[in-house]
Amino acid sequence: MYAEDDVTKKNTANNITLSFEATDSRWRTAEEALHDSSSVIPSDAVKVKEYTDNEVRKVFQYESKLLADRLKGYYDFAVTLDPESKPGIFIVILKHDDSGIISVVVGAGNNP
Repeated sequence: MYAEDDVTKKNTANNITLSFEATDSRWRTAEEALHDSSSVIPSDAVKVKEYTDNEVRKVFQYESKLLADRLKGYYDFAVTLDPESKPGIFIVILKHDDSGIISVVVGAGNNP
């Protein structure tokens, strides 16, 4: 999902989904899915938290100054909705079943 940031006036992806179940290849392992999604994760990203949201979703939370600068308007607005929101926070969600990873979602913010 792309949108123009109100402050920076740049078109930037703020949510990216990689779906694996609709391909001819086998479903991915967690390591393969994270590797596949690494091309859309900012180069300065630092993992700050990892947790299981429910039995089918694992969440990795990251922080990135590059993303905070690129999506300044998004994060400025997010703080008005949640004062504890922090600029540059984004999450990577691995959705899985017993066969492997079904999809990866990379999205700005911290709400899975």
